[in-house]
Amino acid sequence: MKILTVLLLTLIFAVSQAQEHLVPEPSIYSNIQIERDYHLYVARAFKESDSSDVIFKVISIHSFHPESVLFLKKVDKRYSLVFLNAESHYWKTYRNNVPAHPIEKCNISISNQLALQLEKVWATELLKTRYASGLPQGMDGTTYHFSTSNMAGKTWNPDKNTHMGRLVNLVYELQKMCITNGSISKVNNALELLGVN
Repeated sequence: MKILTVLLLTLIFAVSQAQEHLVPEPSIYSNIQIERDYHLYVARAFKESDSSDVIFKVISIHSFHPESVLFLKKVDKRYSLVFLNAESHYWKTYRNNVPAHPIEKCNISISNQLALQLEKVWATELLKTRYASGLPQGMDGTTYHFSTSNMAGKTWNPDKNTHMGRLVNLVYELQKMCITNGSISKVNNALELLGVN
């Protein structure tokens, strides 16, 4: 009974640690072939988010819903937030080598102040990326792949009350603001929860 209790506590600790920071992305050399091919297909589909004017992005890989990417770009000293959604669930189509045509859900201008705050969040979180001991990752759920031009990290199904849960909440508030071209107040609230002023 003591051993079971210790194992359970160790697992709980590992899960909580994993949800306080991003973890490194796997190497293409260590992934299994099917997973690597799928992620390359998604990357090609969202190639617009790889242009030199993109500052950061987050690709959301959902088990049962179409994939998406949210990214910030800067063109001629103006910042834009762009959200693309897969036209279908790529996990179901990538093996058939069907060309992907993601749907642009929104492309809005944002203030320099907000853009700089968001850049700070991505840089801060990516600089804290590290491995977690006993990192659990299941098969289903959502993996969020955060990146800039030179850093990358991910989180899987974070609990909303963890730091990673608050980071994912920011992503959803940015998506909603972009799609509705709505108020920035919920984005500001999400930034405050992450300790960004």
